[in-house]
Amino acid sequence: KIRIPLHEYQTKVGPIQDFKTIRFVRLFITNCSDTTVLRFAKMQFVKGEWRKYNTSNNSENNIVNGSLATVSKDNSKFYISNINIEENGNRTPIPYAIPPGIQRQLDYANNNLAIQQNEQALSLHVIDLKPGYGRAAYKIAQHDFRPYGRMKIFIHAEGPYLTSGDAIAFVRIGADDRQHYYEYEQPLTITDYGTTSADLIWPVQNRIDVPLKQFQEAKLAREKTNLNGAPWPIDIPFEYIIDNHKIIVMGMPDLSSIRFYMLGIKNPLPTAAGSTATTFGSSITGEFWFNEFRLTDYDEKGGWAAVAQLNLKVADFGNIVLSGAKSTIGFGTLSQRLGDRSRTDNLSYAVNTSFDLGRLLNPKYAISIPFYFNYSKQITTPEYNPLNPDVKLSESLAALNKRKKEALLKVSQDHSVKKSFSFTNIRKNSIDGTNTLKPWSLENIGLSYAYSELNQRNYIFASTIQRNYNAVLDYNYSNPTLSYSAPLKKIKSQYLTIFKDLTYNLAPSVITFRLDVNRIYQENTFRDNTANNILPTYYHKNFTINSIYGISWNLSRSLRLDFNATNYAIVEEPNGRINGAKLDTLWRNFWKMGRTKDYNHMLNITYDLPINKLPFLNWITIYTRYGTQFNWQRNPFSNNSKANVDLGNSIQNN
Repeated sequence: KIRIPLHEYQTKVGPIQDFKTIRFVRLFITNCSDTTVLRFAKMQFVKGEWRKYNTSNNSENNIVNGSLATVSKDNSKFYISNINIEENGNRTPIPYAIPPGIQRQLDYANNNLAIQQNEQALSLHVIDLKPGYGRAAYKIAQHDFRPYGRMKIFIHAEGPYLTSGDAIAFVRIGADDRQHYYEYEQPLTITDYGTTSADLIWPVQNRIDVPLKQFQEAKLAREKTNLNGAPWPIDIPFEYIIDNHKIIVMGMPDLSSIRFYMLGIKNPLPTAAGSTATTFGSSITGEFWFNEFRLTDYDEKGGWAAVAQLNLKVADFGNIVLSGAKSTIGFGTLSQRLGDRSRTDNLSYAVNTSFDLGRLLNPKYAISIPFYFNYSKQITTPEYNPLNPDVKLSESLAALNKRKKEALLKVSQDHSVKKSFSFTNIRKNSIDGTNTLKPWSLENIGLSYAYSELNQRNYIFASTIQRNYNAVLDYNYSNPTLSYSAPLKKIKSQYLTIFKDLTYNLAPSVITFRLDVNRIYQENTFRDNTANNILPTYYHKNFTINSIYGISWNLSRSLRLDFNATNYAIVEEPNGRINGAKLDTLWRNFWKMGRTKDYNHMLNITYDLPINKLPFLNWITIYTRYGTQFNWQRNPFSNNSKANVDLGNSIQNN
């Protein structure tokens, strides 16, 4: 089998820049002095998820023992390939064998025949690897290790001059290759040449079977360890020895987001902890197989959930609804996969009420006062500590005193409280049920007010406050009985009917007015969890006043006037939190009704020409309409602070 790395080409012909547009592949045979017959079983392009680490052999990226005084260039040779049962089952000096307990997967896609798929492993071949140095392959993928219990890998080691303990296999997992990772080392037992037993090719001594909890224990042990009288720095590798194996913690890795995987071989130094080698100080050459990199012992512990609700009806006065919900870690629906189950403990409860407060007054006043109130609280407690995402929160809390425990819970929990109340369309109803309302009747007026508030804190925000205010004053008068006066109604000539039907009306048909006040106030204080500080507070404010006017007037039976106007104003607020003198400034700007940002009005006059009143033209109907619209927009407020910028206001009229 010949493998040709595409990016390690020897020559380039022409201006080709990359491998994006490859259309032809040619094979040349040169330096043949006689007839040559070549038989190709298969020619194909293949790719591997595992790539060679530090291909440029840069000294800064070398994998070296931290006790080395000086780091020189690594002159070892390193090759990555795959080895499988179909092509290497009869390999010499050691044939490839399927690891014990592993079954070849079956492919049923070929005419319903169960065909065994090829089983293979990653092969790392190192030549002349110096003591204290290592070579490795890596790949990029993202996965959450926390629901699993153990990490397992089969490893095979062989070499003509190797003895057990001369090489160490290591696995590095984390966020990257150098700053944040866990590393696990496994001394290797060498398989003798001529071995054919799968149990000896994949010896028990070489099988990595590590509880993932040991990585968490190593990190917790670092937090309790001092270096030169101070807590152990996170930028210095911390070595944790357990069961003759070494775990290295660097930076702040966490098992919740593993993105970097590295498998490699190290040549230990004579003083390397955990090594059982009998000879040191010389370079090593050998081939090493890694197979079945897997996670096992999935946490299948389930949770529970409960929902309760109580509905109370207070006669015809109102309703009260009490509700609560609780779900624990591991809860999920029947249709959810194991990985989709909840990883938080949720507790919520709420109170909702609705009352007609007008029923507390004498019925003769016929006043309607709908009132709504809502209060809800939700607490979400994560399974894992957000400051240390691969350590369970319960374990972190167990090691703290009461004061620190409360501080950690305050950071970890997502705590939100919502409360709101509203008065919707407060008005006086008509007592006798008639429609004889006057423009000054109280029944034409409606009042509404709503307030809502959200207070929240979590791992991201130290504090979030959002308040919404809405107040509405609504006036709507509709004249159900229009009265027209006809001063020339006594004219009897049929040719003067056009004047006889002249009428006028002194009362408008519809009068509407609406004042809508909206204010949004929000504070966001982010949490700096790296230094346990609180960042500055950011504010978002929006205070607007919308005024809507309208009148519809049938001046006569033939003439109608419609006028509508809308005024959009902004109430400017001082910067920062509103209190003290800033509150006085806000109220002063409010009573001035803000600053108009946009004004628009529209006027329509419709006239029905009475030409059909003439005897010989009674079959003709003519409508005429005149409409006009005006719009005014203010110059952006942001330009007010710029002395040299004056874009002016804009006016449109049609």
